[in-house]
Amino acid sequence: MAREIISPPRIVSVQVVNEVCVNLLRKGQRSKDEIDEVIRAFHSQHDVEPLDENVLLRAGELRRTSSLSFWDSLIVSAALTAGATVLYSEDLQHQQLIDGSLRIINPFLDSLTLSLAKAPTR
Repeated sequence: MAREIISPPRIVSVQVVNEVCVNLLRKGQRSKDEIDEVIRAFHSQHDVEPLDENVLLRAGELRRTSSLSFWDSLIVSAALTAGATVLYSEDLQHQQLIDGSLRIINPFLDSLTLSLAKAPTR
């Protein structure tokens, strides 16, 4: 499942790119040049959905109608705006359906479920 999830092209919210870069700077202690390369790689391999006025306003609506945090609402809004039907996230509720069209999938739970289902029984 991991290869399926990361295989380009994928729609990626610019908020996800932001979070990756912040963590690489803070925790990974990467240089600014390395961060620039990460940003270029995201944009060259994926469709990066920007945070424009429509995405921001839709995120506000999502916060009012669901229990999404500010940051998560930006990611969900970008996915909905881009027409995505699946959003992979370990932070959101697994199998949740948002706006009747966007399914949240925790890829780690699905991988665990698949590996447990394939385990030999005694």
